[in-house]
Order: sequence, then C-alpha cells, then structure tokens
Amino acid sequence: MDLKELKIELLKISKKYKKNYIWTALNRLEYLEVKESLFSFTSFLWNNVSISERIYCILNNIKSLNLCIICNKNKTRFYNNIKWYWLYCWKKCLGKSNLVFLIINN
Repeated sequence: MDLKELKIELLKISKKYKKNYIWTALNRLEYLEVKESLFSFTSFLWNNVSISERIYCILNNIKSLNLCIICNKNKTRFYNNIKWYWLYCWKKCLGKSNLVFLIINN
C-alpha cells in the first residue's frame, strides 16, 4: 500500500468509525494492511506514540520528528485533544521565543 492509498483508507475508516474507536478498527483483521502501512510510514516516530499522532502525521505529510523551532534538537509534544504539535520543546525554549516576547509585550 502506498502513501496515497493509506490516506484514503484512513479517511474511510475515520468516517466509518467514531474517532475514539479507530484503534479498535485497526486491530481488525480486515485493516491489518492499513495498520502495518501506518506503522511503516511513521517509523520515524517513537514506538509509544498514539495512533492519533501517527494518523496526523500521515494526513499532514509529516515525514520526520517535529523539532523545537528554537533549539532544533528536541522533539515537540503532540496534543491528542486538539491534534497538533507544540512549537517548542520546553519552557526554556518558549522563553527564548521572539514571538512569545512580542505577544506578551503588546
């Protein structure tokens, strides 16, 4: 299964099942190839990340770890509730951000 096919299948599954049950759906035998492809295309992620994060990466064409925009070394956090990556790795880098400085001082 190529990346385009995987995206299509993930969208079909997400429409068929409630968001909270996608993992359950992917454990079904009929979706074994989809699950294997999902893990294969997101192998750059750590093993303990959520299925939501893996699906987010596929649907948003993310092909490498999302790194902090300040230090460019540390992986940023993924927020499952709102489905996006934080821009900074930690408060130390957040404090160094000119963007945050401008927002606070205006």
